[in-house]
Amino acid sequence: MKKLSHWGTPLYGAILRVLIGCVLIALPSMAVQMFGYVVGAVLIGYGLVMIVNGALRPLRVLVVAGVLVLFLGGVAFLLTDEVFSFVIWLLSLFILVRGVYQAMRAWRIKKTGNKRWLSSFLTAVVVVLVGIFSLIAPSTIRNIVVIALGVVLFLDGVEGISQCVKRKRSMKSGDDGRIYVESEDASEQK
Repeated sequence: MKKLSHWGTPLYGAILRVLIGCVLIALPSMAVQMFGYVVGAVLIGYGLVMIVNGALRPLRVLVVAGVLVLFLGGVAFLLTDEVFSFVIWLLSLFILVRGVYQAMRAWRIKKTGNKRWLSSFLTAVVVVLVGIFSLIAPSTIRNIVVIALGVVLFLDGVEGISQCVKRKRSMKSGDDGRIYVESEDASEQK
């Protein structure tokens, strides 16, 4: 049996991150749909296990919880876009309310004579505009977030591959890649 070197597993993880990042960047809507299917299937399976365990033992609470988890899994599986849109709508509403609160706070700071109120107010205006845009176009925001996540995963994977290549080259040159620092105790003993 072939023994894997210690750099193989991080390399495989980095390649997987690059591939997932590419899928998220190229197909954000399909990625959200697949995520909903996976979450829904896991919840449905977990709900069924809870129902069976509750039926085998006299625990009605487990059966009720299993039915609830089964229902949530079905909703996540069948209505993925609606669930994501609702979550984004709630987050957008929170962002909007937070931005209005920050603008009111900046206005109160201005009344005290503080000269730094303008940067707080402009930041609040940007937050309010993002909240409004998110409420108007939640699917666009969802796609932007998924694409941004894909870019982060892609770049992290490329960096991981780069680190593995550097480590492999240093192993070929005889360097183990570690940095050795001499302690003060060792220098005093000389």
